[in-house]
Amino acid sequence: MKRCIIFTAAFFAFLTPTLGQTDSQPSVFDLPRLLRIQMATQRSAAALMRSGQLARAEALLTQASARLPHDSSMHYNLACVQSRLGKPDAALQSLRRAIDAGFRDVKHIENDEDLKPLRARDKFKALLKRAADPNTPKPVGWKYNAVPAAAQDRQVIVSQKNTLFIPQLGMLHAQFKIDAEATEGKPIATRLDEAGKLLVKWYEQGTAAGNHGDVYDNHDNDHSNMNYQRYPQLTRIEYDEEAKKRGLHNGLQQHFFFNAVTIGNSSTALTRGPFWRSQGRSALTQPNGVRALYLHYTRNHLYFYPEHRDHDPGHNNADGKGYGDVFPANTPYLFLSQGSSGSDRAFMNAVAATLAAFRPETKKALVKHGLITPTVQMIMRISNRQVEKREDYLTGKAHPTVFDGKQLNVVRMVKRAHAMRADRLPPMVQLKVVEEDELVLGVDYFD
Repeated sequence: MKRCIIFTAAFFAFLTPTLGQTDSQPSVFDLPRLLRIQMATQRSAAALMRSGQLARAEALLTQASARLPHDSSMHYNLACVQSRLGKPDAALQSLRRAIDAGFRDVKHIENDEDLKPLRARDKFKALLKRAADPNTPKPVGWKYNAVPAAAQDRQVIVSQKNTLFIPQLGMLHAQFKIDAEATEGKPIATRLDEAGKLLVKWYEQGTAAGNHGDVYDNHDNDHSNMNYQRYPQLTRIEYDEEAKKRGLHNGLQQHFFFNAVTIGNSSTALTRGPFWRSQGRSALTQPNGVRALYLHYTRNHLYFYPEHRDHDPGHNNADGKGYGDVFPANTPYLFLSQGSSGSDRAFMNAVAATLAAFRPETKKALVKHGLITPTVQMIMRISNRQVEKREDYLTGKAHPTVFDGKQLNVVRMVKRAHAMRADRLPPMVQLKVVEEDELVLGVDYFD
């Protein structure tokens, strides 16, 4: 038996990246928020329908249809509710809007039990034909266009002009045009410690790629910037006023990904209220948070966050000594530093040096296959001062939940990166869950 509700993301399929943005449509920066609102509305409407509160479901779906008139799924769900409420004329009108907005699943419409009261009507049969007719006009929807922003003075600006919303990912994609010419003539490093001297030597020999095309995304409103002046070939990401008005430039980076190798940070935390936590723990404990981290991980992005008070010695803050390790997972999708604001800087500097140290052909291959982040994570972990021999990489020494900056060994990192060859790239293992048991109280969790 087929019944509503239909997934709301159908609407966002028609936010096509063509033509220009008009004043009558929402800013592309608003689309992630609107998608979350529509999905929440849809879940609420589904619960109301299951409990028989059809009038309340109708009111919610009517509001959602007006909020985003190109959302075909909302019109369709509204038609189902109105049909069950005994409002055939209103239901047929909503169904027409759904079809015109792009809902063309004829079999679903024909067999949906919620629409059974409409089947005998001539208008319903005509709408079925309209949905099946290939000559029925395609939905127009809102059109967006993104033109990659060029780098100027070692920075690129995120604006509505160079940003698209990717509905399948639920994230914004800001596009840049950065090539070697943007940072041509810039030295690979300015601080000539041992690692810096190695980078200069390799770059002069033509065996180090440098940071041409790499971008740095400070996501804490310049609260804790990395020392990007040490790496003059690195390009900074800045946000225009429209993005800042919506808070898209600060806090956990869960809204954007970029068409460039990206390192970034937000040296911030949620410090008040019952749900205090680091940005890293926030990502691991919110809906779709881990998915956003994974998308960054597989698209050559690596973000750094301090653990703040989520990994301090102690247990449940007895005697004010800390809560212990309260992270629900240990993942390479992000990087967590021991400490609070500023504890992430040393790691960003180390990663910038590592990216610069790769051989040009090796870095090109890593970028192409989405392996920059897994490879950098591997190099950083195996180069940790706690890892004294190769076998230690397969132990917890190399994979703590959070990392102490005192254990960094940047010289080891750049040497390992430079030694890597394009024809011997490390693989990225991906696991798929095929079966999952129910959790057992007292074994898998405690309450």
